Amino acid sequence: MTVWYHSETVGHLQSDEQGGFRFAYAQEWLHRKNAFPISLSLPLGDAVDQGWADAWFSNLLPEGPGKEDLCRQLGVSPDNRYELLRAIGQDCAGALVITDRAAEPGLPRYQEFSADQLRYLIKNRPALPVLNSGEYVRFSLAGSASKWAVVFDNERFYWPLDSAASTHILKVYDPRFSHGSYNEAFTAFLAAKIGLSVVTSTPTDEYLLIERYDRKREKGTNVRIHQEDMAQALGVPPFRKYQREGGVGIAQVIELIRNHSWKPLQDQRSVITWHLGNLILGNSDGHLKNISVLYDGPQVNVAPFYDMVCTRNYEGVERNLALHIGGGADPGHIGREHFSAFALETGIGERYYFQELDRIMQVLEEGLDDFAHDFGIRWGTSPVIDRITRIVKTQIRRTKTLVRR
Repeated sequence: MTVWYHSETVGHLQSDEQGGFRFAYAQEWLHRKNAFPISLSLPLGDAVDQGWADAWFSNLLPEGPGKEDLCRQLGVSPDNRYELLRAIGQDCAGALVITDRAAEPGLPRYQEFSADQLRYLIKNRPALPVLNSGEYVRFSLAGSASKWAVVFDNERFYWPLDSAASTHILKVYDPRFSHGSYNEAFTAFLAAKIGLSVVTSTPTDEYLLIERYDRKREKGTNVRIHQEDMAQALGVPPFRKYQREGGVGIAQVIELIRNHSWKPLQDQRSVITWHLGNLILGNSDGHLKNISVLYDGPQVNVAPFYDMVCTRNYEGVERNLALHIGGGADPGHIGREHFSAFALETGIGERYYFQELDRIMQVLEEGLDDFAHDFGIRWGTSPVIDRITRIVKTQIRRTKTLVRR
């Protein structure tokens, strides 16, 4: 397969004996004046670490039940990642188009879908929707939730066809996670109140519509912006995105930002606020694939945060933090000693962590009820808003007790 950046060939992808990935940069890309590596883990050059290349492209694929459904629908073995990416890799996260076509991607095409078709999707949640022509929609979205890449123009929905770029993600929650769209939207709303840059999202009773930060409108065309998540940037395969599975945590993320970001101090602070915010907001699923960096030519900076959900709201969901704090994972038992250890791991002063944690808790403690009210006025009410409010207040009281004792 060929890996494209807009109309330029970046490199070539082949299958290894296990159905994984082998990647090589194209010579024309290496000789390009403004060439950039597709990943911080895959520097430009003739020699590419194939283990890290395999991890990078594997992170573009869906996971969990969504992947199983997708493979069953396409008639592809779940172990054959190469063939899965061949089937769906024309609208990945970031700016790359991956296709087996020899010629560069053609002009973008879109097909509108109706409200009735949308209702069918929400009810049945197929891994790949089918077009009126009987063809499959072609795109790849990593993760385990039911979500589709779409184009939304403030009134109508469209499927991007072939290699056309999408503008939004339409996400439908499993019924087990009741009011999931309002949960994610409100958790992101609170994250913005503590100073984080977050994706723009619109909740409804049926779905969550998320504006893609790796797309922009330019001269009447939807243009892709390159990005990668931290699992890709650190060469970590998707099945090790949780710290307990591979040992990679926030300390390694901060070190990478320190070495590569064009705004290292600002980006380090953003990641720390996100991590501490997850503790207070009840989000135990903030893993490596929920932190990304955006590329602007040679510049690399932390992207807006996404997939923030108060997982504590749901019974039977993992309680422990996906990424630890000084060796501590249980939000109910993270105290001063964990933050002291965390400071040593990250090389950032202990005092800063306590000051930032106090600031986050103060903002939420003083404004939480007003934030919930404002959110309800803007997006409508949902039972999950009151539940999240209670969870956050409880976590603030618990954290104060543990940290200040």
